[in-house]
Amino acid sequence: KEPLKQFLESIRSTREFYLLTIDGLRMIIHHHKFLVISDARIKELNSSLLELGGEPEETEKAQEISRAQDREQAKERADLAQREVSNGFPVLRSQQVVSLWSSIECLVEDVLVAWLANDPEVMKNERIRKIKIPLSDFDRMNESERKYYLVSELQRDPGLSQRHEIERFESLLALAGLSGTIDADVKRDLIELGHIRNVLLHRR
Repeated sequence: KEPLKQFLESIRSTREFYLLTIDGLRMIIHHHKFLVISDARIKELNSSLLELGGEPEETEKAQEISRAQDREQAKERADLAQREVSNGFPVLRSQQVVSLWSSIECLVEDVLVAWLANDPEVMKNERIRKIKIPLSDFDRMNESERKYYLVSELQRDPGLSQRHEIERFESLLALAGLSGTIDADVKRDLIELGHIRNVLLHRR
């Protein structure tokens, strides 16, 4: 249950970050607009003050310089935010794809580690018995590190290298008795997600 709970928590956090970032980008845009409107109003008030024979405080010039700098910085950030919003959040969506795929990879790995930790018969599996490691290296590892090492070696199986990621996941999960059919639409979506992730990370 723990690997699945961690996976669902990761997905929830990823989605929340996505929504928060969208809100944040829009707030950056509105913040710049607010500064422009506020500064225009301050100028109007100063003009009215002069017409009534008053004078702005001595600090007003320094404050105007400071506000101008703030406006410039805010405009730069707003322009960047507006470009991301207008283009449909390409940078944010790319990050989400990579994060989601990493969560799926971690789920598969964590499920296999849990399987190794809880099934005493697992060491009899032929694919695991073929894994080689110097005894001195293995001895230095703690129990958790040993399990993750075995899983990493299982993933390096030459027989899996030519398969698509989803087929590799299926083959690995079958070792833990989790084989079964995947809905055709779900499998297609996962394959597309994997391809997009590869393009984003490797440009291939």
